[in-house]
Amino acid sequence: MMPSIRVTGAPPRPSRTGVYIDFYFVYTDAMSKRLVDIDDSVLESAQAELGTSTIKATVNEALRRAGSGRAESVHEALDALAAAALPDRDDAWR
Repeated sequence: MMPSIRVTGAPPRPSRTGVYIDFYFVYTDAMSKRLVDIDDSVLESAQAELGTSTIKATVNEALRRAGSGRAESVHEALDALAAAALPDRDDAWR
């Protein structure tokens, strides 16, 4: 599935010379900019542990690792719900 594209900024407008000035900023729904405060010593420790060299790579890898078990946890919870012996709800809305 391809992420949709979000375009921000003002639409192109003509300049005095008749040439359009385009200053759109394009981000996909899968990636956005964030302004965060990061403790430098914690960042250095994370970079050493994760083997990354940039802030972006460090944050992305840490987030990927933190969320890696989420899909399996959700799958297990849905399996447990599907296997549960729940009472029949045919008359619940009558």
